[in-house]
Amino acid sequence: MNKNRYFIALLLPLLALGSCADWTTQEPIPVEAPVLRPADKVVREYKADIFSRPIVIGMMHDWCKQPLHWLSETPDSLDVVILKGVTEEPTSTQSYDLASAQSTKHTRVLLGMDLSQYDVSGSKELDRQLTKERMSLNAKWAAAETEPTPEEREKELSAMTERVTKELHDKWLRSAQQEIVRGLGLLSKTPFDGYSIKLPVDFALFDKAEITDILADLHKRASSQRADFLIAVESPYAEAASFVEKATWVLYSCTAVDPTLAHFTEQASLWSGSRFIPTIDLSDKKNAIGYPDSPIFSADRISRDRELIHWTSANKAGVAFDHIEMDAGNKSGTEGFALLRDLINANSLTK
Repeated sequence: MNKNRYFIALLLPLLALGSCADWTTQEPIPVEAPVLRPADKVVREYKADIFSRPIVIGMMHDWCKQPLHWLSETPDSLDVVILKGVTEEPTSTQSYDLASAQSTKHTRVLLGMDLSQYDVSGSKELDRQLTKERMSLNAKWAAAETEPTPEEREKELSAMTERVTKELHDKWLRSAQQEIVRGLGLLSKTPFDGYSIKLPVDFALFDKAEITDILADLHKRASSQRADFLIAVESPYAEAASFVEKATWVLYSCTAVDPTLAHFTEQASLWSGSRFIPTIDLSDKKNAIGYPDSPIFSADRISRDRELIHWTSANKAGVAFDHIEMDAGNKSGTEGFALLRDLINANSLTK
């Protein structure tokens, strides 16, 4: 009897140990692998000279207004970020994010200003207002006791068109000028590395000479604040050459209904003395269909974003991607911006 008790006393601890071993084997504690950042010296040296290699520029909208739309979340290898839609002085959160990206990632951050939006919005309002005014005139003529002659109608219609056009032109031109005033104010208060200015494409409402005058004033006043501002010009036009040729980079995004690589080649030749950057919008679903004049042989279409990486010109200085925030939640492992990271890696292999 004593022997049996002795045997059971020895057996119980062994069973307990076995039970614990099974429990730890079946439910291991998850260990998250740490994300190793590249050494600061490596990043700093890589970005020390952005003029000796093809760079990547990213355009970000809704800065810090949506989850992951942060400069601190962008790849360390992204050279330049243009912040779009910033109209007010950065919040404390945005200021911290900006300083972090500049000091830790050594990323250049530019303030984006957009004159094209006023030309587009103004021309749309003009169309609506002219339609409304014509309807009003027609109603007036129909109610008149004496029907106006065709000449009288034409004269009144012409006067109305001239009046409404001038009113809306002046209104939206003031808005464009205020955009520059806001931008200059932000540049004076915030440590941006420079600015980007998007010019009108269609000039449906504005005159090119007016915008050229605005650009001359912008350059003069911005240069008085800081002589070494980096400058990007989007959608350049010949009449603004005196300003465009002073820019650090010339960015071109093809707005044709059927864009081709030939469009980029043509624009690059027009600005042969500038650092030319082809631009693609990552939010455009048509990117997947590629370009019809692609020189790359492939069983499948090469997407436009990758095609522009391999497109070449003598003055090509890199590539720019608009709406990079669309890729923020696209993760590879624990890191976001998976597509952008892949594109940056592909670009780094080009010369």
